[in-house]
Amino acid sequence: MLYEKSKTDHLTDALFKEPTCEYRGAPFWSWNDELEEEECVRQAHIFRDMGFGGYHMHPRSGLATPYLGDKFNSCVRACVEDAKANGMLAWLYDEDRYPSGFAGGAVTKDGRFRRRGLLFTSKKRKEDAVFSEGRQCGGKKLLATYAVKLCLGKCFGYKRLAAGEKGFGKRFYAYLVVDEPTDQFNQAGYVDALCKDALTAFADYTFGTYQKNVGAEFGKTIPAIFTDEPQMKFYSMFKHAICPKEAMIPWTDDFAMSYQKVFGSDILDRLPELFFEMNRPSVKRTRYLYHTHRTERFAEAFSDNLGTRAAALGLALTGHLMEEPTLGSQSRAVGETMRHYKEFGLPGIDMLCGRHEYTTAKQTESVVRQQGKEGMLCELYGVSRWVVEFGKFKEEGDWLACLGVTARVPHLSFYSMRGEAKRDYPPSIFYQSPWYLKFKMIEDHFARLNTALTRGKAVNDVAVIHPIESYFLTFGGEKSNKKMRARQEARFQDLANWLLFSGCDFDYISESLLPSQVTEDALAVGQCRYKKIFVPALTTMRRTTLDYLVRFRKAGGEVVFLGGVPSMIEGVASDDVIAFAKTCKTLAFEKQEVLGEIEDHRVVTLTSECKPEKYLTTLREDN
Repeated sequence: MLYEKSKTDHLTDALFKEPTCEYRGAPFWSWNDELEEEECVRQAHIFRDMGFGGYHMHPRSGLATPYLGDKFNSCVRACVEDAKANGMLAWLYDEDRYPSGFAGGAVTKDGRFRRRGLLFTSKKRKEDAVFSEGRQCGGKKLLATYAVKLCLGKCFGYKRLAAGEKGFGKRFYAYLVVDEPTDQFNQAGYVDALCKDALTAFADYTFGTYQKNVGAEFGKTIPAIFTDEPQMKFYSMFKHAICPKEAMIPWTDDFAMSYQKVFGSDILDRLPELFFEMNRPSVKRTRYLYHTHRTERFAEAFSDNLGTRAAALGLALTGHLMEEPTLGSQSRAVGETMRHYKEFGLPGIDMLCGRHEYTTAKQTESVVRQQGKEGMLCELYGVSRWVVEFGKFKEEGDWLACLGVTARVPHLSFYSMRGEAKRDYPPSIFYQSPWYLKFKMIEDHFARLNTALTRGKAVNDVAVIHPIESYFLTFGGEKSNKKMRARQEARFQDLANWLLFSGCDFDYISESLLPSQVTEDALAVGQCRYKKIFVPALTTMRRTTLDYLVRFRKAGGEVVFLGGVPSMIEGVASDDVIAFAKTCKTLAFEKQEVLGEIEDHRVVTLTSECKPEKYLTTLREDN
C-alpha cells in the first residue's frame, strides 16, 4: 500500500510539515544515453535535493545501453539500492520508449504477436499472408468479399459473397493485415493488443526480467510499474462516402470467433454495417456489439491481464492509456478508457502541453473512488517548453490535485542532452535547468496537499452516466455522422464544465463496469453513494444500467434525463427506457436547467465579484 500513513486516525503536524517520499513526485527520468552506474547514482541524489520522493527509470530515445540487458539491469539495481538507502522510491517503466507492449521488440519479432487490423477496401489486394503455429504472422489474408449497392454515399443493400459468387453492386474486400516491422519498434512491430497470449508474453519478458533483477523490493522500494499509451489499431472510417476507398478497424485472428461465442452471430456477415449508413434496424446493434466487444477484448488482454499479474508480484500497475480526453479520441484508440482502470492498482492519466482536460481526470477519478483505489497518478508538464514558469507548474498541479491526482510524474528529467535527446519534449526538470534546486518549493506544496488529499473519502452525491457507448453508434462514414458526433462531444464537455465550475463535484458511471459495482445498497456504485444521477442525452443504454436506475429510483434516488431519452437497449429499438423516464424528471440539455438541479448538491458555494466559474472545488471527509 502506497499511502499507509494516510490510514491513521489523524494527519500529524510532523507529516504535513515534512511529507515522506510517497507523497512526493517521481519524475520520468529519461535514460537517453549510454548508462553508467556511478552517474545514475549521482543523478538519483539530485532528485532528492529537488524535493522529489523518487523517480521513474524510463528508457527514451538515445538510450545506447541494450534495453533489459546486463548493464541496463545493473543500473536499475544500483538505483533501487540507492533509493532504499536514502528513503526514496524507485518506480519501474515497462517498455523501451512507448507505447507499451512490444518489449523493445523482443515479443513482436514473432509476427504472431504483432498488431493487426481489418482493412475494408474497394481495391482487391494480393494475398500474401504468412502463418506460424496457426496464427498469421505477416502479410494480408482475405476474410470476406461483399457486393454493396451504393448511391450518392448511401448504402441500399449488401451481400457477403461466397467464393466465386457474383452479385450486383460494388465489390469490397475485408483483409486481415499484420503490421510491418518499423524503426519505431526496433525493426519489430507494435503488439497485438487484443491478443492475451501476446500480452502474457510481454509480461513474462518484462515483468520477469525485473522480478529476477530487483524483485525483492517489489511492493517496498518499488511501488509500481508504469505502462504508457497502450492502444489498439486506430479505428478509421471512409473519408468520403460518395467514393469510399478504404478503412481500417481493430481486429485479431480470433476476433470473429470470440464475437460468435459471446453474441451468437458472425460479425463478418454484417461487416458493411460498420462502415456505411443504411436503413436497416440491425446497423446500430452491429456497431454496438462490435465496439463493446473490441473494448472488452483489449481490456481483458492488456489492462486486466497486466494489472492482475503486477498485483500478484506485489506491484501496482500504473500509467495511462492513449488518447483519453474526448469521446472520439478514446473510441478510436482504446474503446472506453474507464473500462481499463478496473485492475490498475494506481490508475493514471497524462496532461501535456498545459491542457485542461477535465473529462480525462474525471473519468479516472470516478473509477478510483468507486473501486476504492488509494490514489491517482498523472504524467504532467510535458511539452511545456524551456521557458515555462513556476506559476504554470503550480497552476496545473493545483487543478489536477483538485480532480484527484495524488501521484505526480513530472515529464521529463534528462539523463543527457546529447544529440536528439535535447529535443525530447522539454523542459528538462532537472540539473540542466538553472532553477532546478528551487523546484523543492513546488514539491513541498504538492506533497503537503497529498498528505490531506489521500485521507478519508470524497464528499459528493451526484453521478453522470458516461455516454461513450452511445457515441459508438455514430461510427460509420467520416462525414455522414460528423454533426451528430460533434454534438455529442460538445455535450460531454459542456456538462462536465457546468457541474465542476458551479461547485458540484460528480462521478461518471461506466456502463461496462456498473454490473460489477452493484451492491446490496441500491444507492451505491461500488464504494460511492449517490442521490442524483444524470442521464445525458444517450441514444442507447445497457439493460443492466436500466435495471440499476430503476432500483436506484425505488430506493429514493433521483434520476434526471437531459436532452432526450434513449430509444434503444444495447443498440436495439426499445420503449423500456422511455417508459421508465416517465417516472423521472426530463429536462432540456441547457446550462440553467442543470444548475437548477444541483443547487442542493454543491459541495461549496462561491460568490465573488470576479467570475466564480473559474474555480474548481473538492471536499473530503476524514473521520
